[in-house]
Amino acid sequence: MNRCVIYALSMIAVMLLSAACFEIPGTEPEPEPVEKPEITLQSDQKVALNPEGDDVAVQFYSSMSWTAGLSSVSNVEEWMSISKTSGGKGEFSISVVAQANGTGKRRTASLDITSEGITKSVVFTQESTQLEGDNATRNVSSEGGILELDIEYSGSYEVSIDVDWISHIDTKALQSAILVFEVDANDGEERSGKVVVSGSGKQIVVTVNQDKKENVEEEDVFKLLSNSATVPAEGGRVEVTVRTNVDYEYDILHDWVSEVSTKAVEEKVHVFVVEANPTAEERTATVTFCANTSCVPFMIIQEAGEPEEHYLTVDVSSLEIDADDVQSYVVNVDSNIEWTVKSNKSSWCKVSVSEGEGQGTFEITCKENTGDERKAVVTVSAGSLSCKINVTQKAAEEDPVEPEDPVEDPYLEVDTYGWAWMTSAAAEKEVEVVSNVNWTASSDVTWCTVSPSSGNGNGIIVVSVKENKTAQTREAVITVASGTITRQFVVSQPGTSGTEGFEEDDELDWDNK
Repeated sequence: MNRCVIYALSMIAVMLLSAACFEIPGTEPEPEPVEKPEITLQSDQKVALNPEGDDVAVQFYSSMSWTAGLSSVSNVEEWMSISKTSGGKGEFSISVVAQANGTGKRRTASLDITSEGITKSVVFTQESTQLEGDNATRNVSSEGGILELDIEYSGSYEVSIDVDWISHIDTKALQSAILVFEVDANDGEERSGKVVVSGSGKQIVVTVNQDKKENVEEEDVFKLLSNSATVPAEGGRVEVTVRTNVDYEYDILHDWVSEVSTKAVEEKVHVFVVEANPTAEERTATVTFCANTSCVPFMIIQEAGEPEEHYLTVDVSSLEIDADDVQSYVVNVDSNIEWTVKSNKSSWCKVSVSEGEGQGTFEITCKENTGDERKAVVTVSAGSLSCKINVTQKAAEEDPVEPEDPVEDPYLEVDTYGWAWMTSAAAEKEVEVVSNVNWTASSDVTWCTVSPSSGNGNGIIVVSVKENKTAQTREAVITVASGTITRQFVVSQPGTSGTEGFEEDDELDWDNK
């Protein structure tokens, strides 16, 4: 009897384990999670470029296919280029190459990376580089002294001297400079040296000729250890040290500089008080020291004061545009300080620049609206000031749908059969697109382009290549995409030394994504 009970319990356990190992009828597996678009920048969002040209790598991760392009106020393509304009999922690095800026003005551009309505931007600024001045010859007495050289510049410059008896002791300026050099006394024969200022591919050469020392029993000494000083706008103290063994006098030519009495030991130190600068302009004053028949000027340069009031205005306060209106609207900005621009809906309402200075312009561009009415706010800020532009885009008009017409599934195909590239010369070929939806077309290299870059339904795109002047075969990837549907094919162009590439009847490789 006990054996029968144990056997029955064992059978029940086996049946329960068997039921647990099989899927219960009527249940469904958990759906796989849908991956969301995501772009993660691994580089700085604001980059300062070298005025003499630069090559910067922008690194990022994208969870889906992406496109990239440059935007600016105007003509960004003339001075900047990027190595990639599209790609798929993964980590990428785009090389941004900027030419030297010889315009005399700062310029700005933005690299915009977009994936499924999400856009991340990296803003680049580049100062101008220039150097202005004249070659000259300066004669210096055997006693030596202070030598000044006027230049105008923006960007960077270098100073080199080919002798050890001339030394660069000071530079005072922003957009222009007075380079100050000290020349040692000459104890021997007449001598010559050169001062070279280099920058922006230009050199300013100043030849310094110094007289030989005259034989005299006793030599008068009258020298200022420094010939200039820069004072902040709020005023301050300036010390002038005179090295002399003769009697001298001095004269102050401006009423906003006065002397403070000091005690002297071996060297006389004059302390001058400089009043605050109430103007927005830099100003200079000269104190002239004279002894016997010799006079030495001392220059005081005071920085500009702050302007009395900042201002910021824009000529547009609101925009109301149609759903299919994708044109750019120009906004004029007037300010006396630097300003920034930002859209709170950058995924569909974009601005052409992120910052500016003084009087300038930027553009507002909206993508086509296929849904309900939507609003965005573009904010222009300058210090504590701000101006807002309210953008309203109308809802898309609904087309009447015939009940009897079934909804057709979207499709996109690219016909590249029998299509090949057999020459290294510049040429173009046609590719047929078969589709029932809107689509875009792009190339991942600059030497191979497609036109048009977008279309709807069936159409033709023209693939153009520039001449391949190298001996190597090169390849470009052409991407035709609509939403989650992507078609790609490879264009292979032979080099000038061979005809390798596709055979006449080969079909180009393309992938369905």
